[in-house]
Amino acid sequence: MKGYRFYEEFDSSYKKRKRQGTGNVLALDIDPETGRPYGQAQMTWPNGCPGKPGPSVWVMECAAAVLSEPNSPIAGTMVSRDVLSKNYRRITEAQARKIHPAMFAFLDSFAEEKATQ
Repeated sequence: MKGYRFYEEFDSSYKKRKRQGTGNVLALDIDPETGRPYGQAQMTWPNGCPGKPGPSVWVMECAAAVLSEPNSPIAGTMVSRDVLSKNYRRITEAQARKIHPAMFAFLDSFAEEKATQ
């Protein structure tokens, strides 16, 4: 499937090392021509907001699980580079299809819409 990189989700670094995934996948939106993620925007957090200390955080567009249960429903969202590297591991599309079928029902619905237009 062009336009996405797939990442398996883990609850912690320990579970990531042990390969004990949550049963969910994140689909990072990428530009098929350049291979670069979409939405590399810099978000500046005002003083007093929760999160990592510092003036800003880099985020990228993606589709990810809504709930913390295997094969969770999907929604569009943003993910930071820090969270992606800490809680996710890149996998193939075939592995992602086995782990999270609901993700592909969601993504395939967009492909069908484009085909009918």
